[in-house]
Amino acid sequence: MGALIIKEFTGLSDEDMLSAFMFDIRFQYALHTTSFLKQPMSGRTLRRFRERYSAYEKETGIDLLHDTITSLSSEMAQMMKLDLALK
Repeated sequence: MGALIIKEFTGLSDEDMLSAFMFDIRFQYALHTTSFLKQPMSGRTLRRFRERYSAYEKETGIDLLHDTITSLSSEMAQMMKLDLALK
């Protein structure tokens, strides 16, 4: 999920994201994989995740990506002491 969030945030294609993940320590640090000898992601990883994510959403009606982003933004707002109330 973290890789897909970074991918969308940076506007990278799958191939560019995978390349950055394999060779850019910043991406590995963000995903907590700096200690891995071999990085645990491939094009197949992203494809399979999307397939499972889609199937889950169709079956349950729950959008896990939306829920994750909403939860993270709420937590970040609390940490930053932001008032999100509409005025």
